[in-house]
Amino acid sequence: MRIVVIGSCIVDIGMRLERLPRPGETIFAEEMAVTLGGKGFNQAIAAARLGAEVTLLGKVGADEFGMQMLEAMAAEGIDGRYVAQDSRAPTGMAVPMVLPDGSNSIISAPGANLLLTAEEAAGGASAIRAADIVLMQMEVSPVANLRAARVARDAGVAVLLN
Repeated sequence: MRIVVIGSCIVDIGMRLERLPRPGETIFAEEMAVTLGGKGFNQAIAAARLGAEVTLLGKVGADEFGMQMLEAMAAEGIDGRYVAQDSRAPTGMAVPMVLPDGSNSIISAPGANLLLTAEEAAGGASAIRAADIVLMQMEVSPVANLRAARVARDAGVAVLLN
């Protein structure tokens, strides 16, 4: 199974809290973790671990976090050649705040994810045409998703929008 994921690459700074802070209040987290994520990155990792041949198409910043994302993709066997680094914005970041009951609130700064262009999406056309499925979310620029979806449609490749 060949899957192309068009999606986000985001560094998560997760916080476990008893409750959310009130305006003007500072509270301490019970636990904190920095992890690599983003819906696109997570879906690519999951598909690769299930045995799919995965190509990820996205954008990260030209920073240390972007390098970590690219290294993690390579370590998981994900083809990241269509993940561009862009110096105009940092790698996306998010701060998920998780309460004891599992409910959460998330602050997200998409950074370079939203700089993915239609032309860059079309640059991955050969991978899209060779795929069995194209998986996308709405965490990169809409024009990039639309271009990738059109390439997939013209090639008869199924598109799943999460």
